[in-house]
Amino acid sequence: MRAKLPRVVISACLAVFVLAGLLGVGYIAWSPSPPGDPNAVVLRVRSVAGMETPTVLPRPVPDLTVYGDGRIIVAKTTYGAVASTRIMDGRLTAGAYRKLYKDGLLAGLSTSRTHHADELIFDAGSTQVEFLSGGLRHTTTIRQGASGPREWLVERLTERFTAMRDDDLIRPPITYRPERTAMVAWRPDRMSYGKAEREQRWPLRPLPEGDPAGCTVLDWAEAQETKRVISSAGSVNWRSGGHLYNVLLRPMLPDEKDCTALNRPRRG
Repeated sequence: MRAKLPRVVISACLAVFVLAGLLGVGYIAWSPSPPGDPNAVVLRVRSVAGMETPTVLPRPVPDLTVYGDGRIIVAKTTYGAVASTRIMDGRLTAGAYRKLYKDGLLAGLSTSRTHHADELIFDAGSTQVEFLSGGLRHTTTIRQGASGPREWLVERLTERFTAMRDDDLIRPPITYRPERTAMVAWRPDRMSYGKAEREQRWPLRPLPEGDPAGCTVLDWAEAQETKRVISSAGSVNWRSGGHLYNVLLRPMLPDEKDCTALNRPRRG
């Protein structure tokens, strides 16, 4: 009986290696066709903080967005004395785009679901992933602390493509130049967020009115002029139309056509 034990172990190991090899060959041979509509959002990854900023403000630019022609837009935020976000624009090779789509299917993103953590984490954030499959948009929510094979696959996919590796891209990435920029003006006197000690008259066309906030879309030239005014003034509240406002500019992605695309989802 003892002499047979090593043979059983060796046979089991060989079976594992053969199975792994078959799975590897199957993965390589499997070639699903990704969407080809250049206007379609195929993948979008968004980090959602546990402590959200006020809902009058627009949602931040998503961490990762991939369109049906392989265009990839990545927002990278660095934190110091002031948080700074740099938005990069690239184009995936055909092979990298197919791999991204295949790995998304392998991670189960073609089915909407929520991955919960084993333990309840007070006010934990989450990662929200939108994925286009079969002409339908599916949303996966991964709560902070959730773990498992699918979560690992999503994390690996996100890390690879937000890194914008040279071998994944047709050309080096460039700084994203938005055709449209949302200008949001909200009344800081109705909340403590954005309250400044100084006030100044708004020098451009009247700010979009709203209670507590208003939003309008600027073209490239208008956005550059508005950015110049805001950056030169420093920390102030702007007076326009008889009210005080704080002003924020948010670059819009190609699929975001108006201010409604930036609204935060209502909590249930």
